Amino acid sequence: TIFNVSFNYNVTTTSLTDWIGVYSVAKCNNSQCSSGTIFWSYLCNTQSACVSQPPTYGTVTIAIGGCLFGNFKGYYLLNDGYKYSLETEAISISCVNTASLVASTTSVISTLT
Repeated sequence: TIFNVSFNYNVTTTSLTDWIGVYSVAKCNNSQCSSGTIFWSYLCNTQSACVSQPPTYGTVTIAIGGCLFGNFKGYYLLNDGYKYSLETEAISISCVNTASLVASTTSVISTLT
């Protein structure tokens, strides 16, 4: 099962390679995430670097699939790197069985400010 999670962002500047990654809350701290997320997108909603300057505010939608358990956050990561400047509230995800995936609706759409 795949579902889409949307993240709103509002920043003062952007780069062609700023991106949003979804990580387990344990994978990021002190403004740094580890490599290895499989759920991510550049600000232009693709997995290729943006060809024109992304706006300083907008929405990034990321498709999440598979059987995940735990608390995850969306992180605004800078310049194709793993340093983040913004993070969302936690998104709780639990796999009920191999055919379905459930996410809490309380924090699915978060504003990165």
